[in-house]
Amino acid sequence: MNQIELAKAVGDRLCEGDQKLMELLGIELIEIAPGRSVNRLTVRDDLVNIANVCQGGILFSLADHALAYACMSMNVAGATLNANMTYTRPAPLGDTLTATAEVTFDGGGRTMTGRVEIVNQDGTIIAQMTGVWNKIQEQIVHV
Repeated sequence: MNQIELAKAVGDRLCEGDQKLMELLGIELIEIAPGRSVNRLTVRDDLVNIANVCQGGILFSLADHALAYACMSMNVAGATLNANMTYTRPAPLGDTLTATAEVTFDGGGRTMTGRVEIVNQDGTIIAQMTGVWNKIQEQIVHV
């Protein structure tokens, strides 16, 4: 199994385990590759605040989900150790949001870092996240 096939197998396994959460939030895995993931969410009426824009916690969850999948795409389980989110524009009801996450550094130790950008259907940046991922050295898919 090559690295691309392994990343896709990891993505399938992660989606199985996260099915309920993904259904609850409406997150869809669009693409997964070594060190990269793309996830999508449409802002529904149950995800907005009083101003009819997406709750910040939903945006954070989407970004964290994308970062996790990008980090675990290399078949190493773990968890977010630290994350910093910057919200740049509101995402109104009906917007389709795409979160693209990429691992920016993996020195082979216990942590790796990544970056996530969330854009709307017009390509406007809605939010950005940087995060540190803690590896637990456990495989997602046993190869």
